[in-house]
Amino acid sequence: MPHPNIIRINGQYRLGPALANGASGMWLVFQCGLFFLTHSAGEVFQARDISDDTLVAVKLEYFDSDPSQVEREYTIYQRLGHRAGIPKVLWYRREGDYNTLVMELLGPSLYDYTIKHGLCPLGLVLSVAVQVVCDLRVPASEC
Repeated sequence: MPHPNIIRINGQYRLGPALANGASGMWLVFQCGLFFLTHSAGEVFQARDISDDTLVAVKLEYFDSDPSQVEREYTIYQRLGHRAGIPKVLWYRREGDYNTLVMELLGPSLYDYTIKHGLCPLGLVLSVAVQVVCDLRVPASEC
């Protein structure tokens, strides 16, 4: 997806550079990286909240996607709630030609970590696994 012609989202978030193509999976941006749950279309951008200058993540999906994967992700995040390692959803609506999901940005991805440091140490991998198992005890049928 080329960079959309959206400068601001909801009049509050200024769209910045692309962070990732969401086609590889649902993006849960958590403390040490990205955890992919399900297939999802769209592209993830960094944005800035102009009211307090914080960075956020924005996922855009062209509005004619049926069914909307961004809407499904929004529903899943609402069910998970805001817990350690789960980003808070700040805003979800249609903006221009896009279904738009704005979330807090918690940290770099595991991909970024491996590019910078090489392979992830076993301790980090185990910590992520424990966090995922403990925090995401939501039956798949609820998603």
